[in-house]
Parts: sequence; C-alpha cells; structure tokens
Amino acid sequence: MVDRSIAPEFIAPQIFHLPQPDRIALGNGGEFFFLNILDQPVIRLEFVFRAGSWFQDAPGIAFFTAKMITEGSATYDSKTIAERFDRYGAFVNVNSELDFASLTIHVPEKHFDGIAPVIREILYAPSFPEHELELSKRIQLRQLEVSKQKNNFVAFRQFRKQLYSDIPYGHIIEEKDIESITPAMLQAHFRNYMHGKFDIFLTGNFDKALPGKVLRLVGDELESLHAFPGHPARDPAPFNTCIEKADSLQSAVIMGHRSVNRHYEKYPSVLLLNEVFGGYFGSRLMQNIREDKGYTYGIYSQLSTMKKDAYFFISSDVKKEYKDRVIEEINKEIKEIKTKMIGEEELSQAKNHIKGSFLNSFTTAFSAMDKFRNIHLYDLPENYYENLFEQIDRATAHDMVRLANDVLFARPLSSVVVG
Repeated sequence: MVDRSIAPEFIAPQIFHLPQPDRIALGNGGEFFFLNILDQPVIRLEFVFRAGSWFQDAPGIAFFTAKMITEGSATYDSKTIAERFDRYGAFVNVNSELDFASLTIHVPEKHFDGIAPVIREILYAPSFPEHELELSKRIQLRQLEVSKQKNNFVAFRQFRKQLYSDIPYGHIIEEKDIESITPAMLQAHFRNYMHGKFDIFLTGNFDKALPGKVLRLVGDELESLHAFPGHPARDPAPFNTCIEKADSLQSAVIMGHRSVNRHYEKYPSVLLLNEVFGGYFGSRLMQNIREDKGYTYGIYSQLSTMKKDAYFFISSDVKKEYKDRVIEEINKEIKEIKTKMIGEEELSQAKNHIKGSFLNSFTTAFSAMDKFRNIHLYDLPENYYENLFEQIDRATAHDMVRLANDVLFARPLSSVVVG
C-alpha cells in the first residue's frame, strides 16, 4: 500500500532524443516528412507555406489569404467544403503567422480518400469568392472593435509597431486595411507564395501506402519554393509610449527590445536567464511584483523568435495606480540580475522547471513532429533540442550575469503603457 505521507522521490528531467521522421524530397525544393508513431488510426496532415506577414504587401493580406482558402474553390463552394470535411470526421485549421501560413487536417486515416479531392482544390484552386470575403471582413472588423477595448491588445500592437516600424513584422491591421482588401489582392498573394509552394508534415498511425497517396494528391503542379527576402531593419531608439484611457481601472504594461534568436550560440542559456527573471511562476518578477507587492495577478517575460529576428518583452496588467511602481520594480530586478550572482538553489529550480515544461509539451506524436518542424523551418541543427538540454545543464551563475549584461539587458528597454 502506498504511504501518502511520503513524497515521491524527485527525478531531474533527463535529456531525450527526438524521433526522426522519414523524408522525401519534393520537386519544389521542399520536403515531405512523415512519422508513424500513434496507436489510434488518426492522422495529422499539415502543409506549411512561406506566406506569413513577412511576405505581404500590406497589413492583413497574409491573414485573409490563409483564412479564405477553405471558403470556396473552382469546384466546391464553402458549404460543400465544410460538409465534406464534417462527413468524414475531419477537423481543419488554417493559420497565418509572422513567417509561415499553414493548412492542417486531422482525420481518421480510413477517410483520407474521401477528403483528398477537396484538399487538392484548396491547395491549388481556391476561388476567393467576394461574398465570402465580405462576410469575413465584417466579422474581423467586429472582432477588431472588441479587441481594441482590451488594454493589453492595444499595448502589444503598439509595441510591435514601434519596434519594427520599417519591416513587415511591425504591420498591424487597422479598419481601413480590412476594408481595402479585395479578392484580387488575395489571389496575387496566393499565386506568389502558396500555389504549389509548401513543405508537408504527416503524423499518426497510417498504412505504408498513405505517403504515396499524399504525393499523388499534390501531383506535378509543385512550384519552386522562394527564399525569405531580406528587409533591412533599423534598431529603433528606445521609446516610452503612454496611451491614457480615463475610464480604465487597469493599465497594460509592455517593456522590451529586439533580441537574439535561436541561432545565437548561447540561446539556451538566454532562455534559462529569462526563466529566472520572469519565465515561470517562481520567477523573480512574479515573486516580487505579485507575491510580495500584490500589484498584479500575473507578470511574465518571454523571448519571441521569428525567422529573421527576435524580441524580448515583459508583460503585465496592473491596477492603474500601480503602473509606475511596477516599472520601478522591474528596473530594480534588472539591476539585481545584472550585478549579483544567482543562488545555486534558485538556478537549479529554474533549470528543472524549464526542462520539465519542455518535456511536458512533448506528450504526443503530434508534438514530436512539431519540434522537428521547427528544426526544419527555422534551419536549426538536428541536435538542437539535445543541445538545449545540455547547455542548460552546464549553465552557471557566472554565465547568467554575463548574459544579463551582454544580451538580455544590454540596452535600455522600451515601454508601452495603455490605460
């Protein structure tokens, strides 16, 4: 019988090895990766396009192009597409982010043949019907109106706009942008960046014949993948923007600056430093500003990485009367972490948390492919995650002080306060 008065023995998170999918080179310079490791006969099929905001000519084009590819094609209208997927138990998601857009389908393997013709139409012949676009625009206009009432939404948009004022990463969509979008603009974006231009990722429990079926689905209309264009970006002078809202009881505080991405040699150690500073519930920001001072329900810091850049930011929603004190306390914590060694127990706890959180995200076959997809799309070494664990284990308190001064807090943080 288990003695519940005795805590289980602590076991430190251990390094793991990422499963390697099979791969087939596609005729467009992309690749088809497939990983057969599920127990249930369900598959996830994902097409990833180099078609995110980085490639758009104006705000909103990448988002609406991705959103509209399932809303009608040369053969099927939006209702027929939805009914076909529903009939075969398929769940479909289309997503557009800063670097990439994706079409993801979850479906029982036995029903793949039933939806394959529809997938092909979406990949090669979306029609971007004007009436569907107008409906989508009205929905997005309403959602934008609602979102603009949220201080954190406004603050984060303003922060990224000022941080990347001269490149697409800084594009934020406004009402006038939504209203100006036409089917022709979406057709052009699709033609230039999506038609036949994708990598493929297949995960699940499937028959050995399925990869061949996927290749036959995409056929011979593949087109050569394009490179990520360079957009020279200036590093903006530090800014401190305050947007007052007289009727607001809370203020959203965003602070940060451009930073290093995953190709930086010591990036895993920078992640660990961020974990200590504000990356989890036991972090210094949380212990000081939430637990000790009670200024907020939550505060965190994060490194956000993209293909062509990265930024570090701190975010919190606080009572309006505490906003200046919160910024003061953040600056105190920055000075502290730049000048004093982190204690052994604090550093060990942060190491175990960041490794444990990573392992906790690695609980399904789909998450295994997600990790591999990041390696492929962001041109990382195949041992990236193994190296991440090893470098975190080796990191010392001296490393943390050096990286705090040379990388994470090497320059003043900009800020946006709304409320």
